[in-house]
Amino acid sequence: MQAFEAYINQVKDAGLIITVISVDSDLLCLCGDIYYQGVTPVNVLQQQVADAINNYIGNLPFNGVFSTTSLIKAICSVDGICEVDITKLEATIAYNTTPQYQAINVQYVPFSGCLQIDPNFPLNTKLNFIQK
Repeated sequence: MQAFEAYINQVKDAGLIITVISVDSDLLCLCGDIYYQGVTPVNVLQQQVADAINNYIGNLPFNGVFSTTSLIKAICSVDGICEVDITKLEATIAYNTTPQYQAINVQYVPFSGCLQIDPNFPLNTKLNFIQK
């Protein structure tokens, strides 16, 4: 971090005051019902949906905008998934004690520049898979 700060101080314009910070990823809590059709075993679908969610989050550019619509599209791209009902979607900055979750309705811009699923709310315990 010190080397980076030294570099920034060399290349910045004179008179600018720049503060360099490094924080952990913002955390996402996602709960919902995933409706599926077909003969694919539910454990396979659970992993494919988790992969689709993590790929969507992981491929957001730094300081990219998280979009609820894009998340639902990513989930629905999994073969056999026909409907998604998100019952809870919240994000918080990284926390050591008590999270300060805020609801996400349409979009969210992470304070840290990136997102990850909160390990205290793993997808395999927060997503219900319901066969149609």
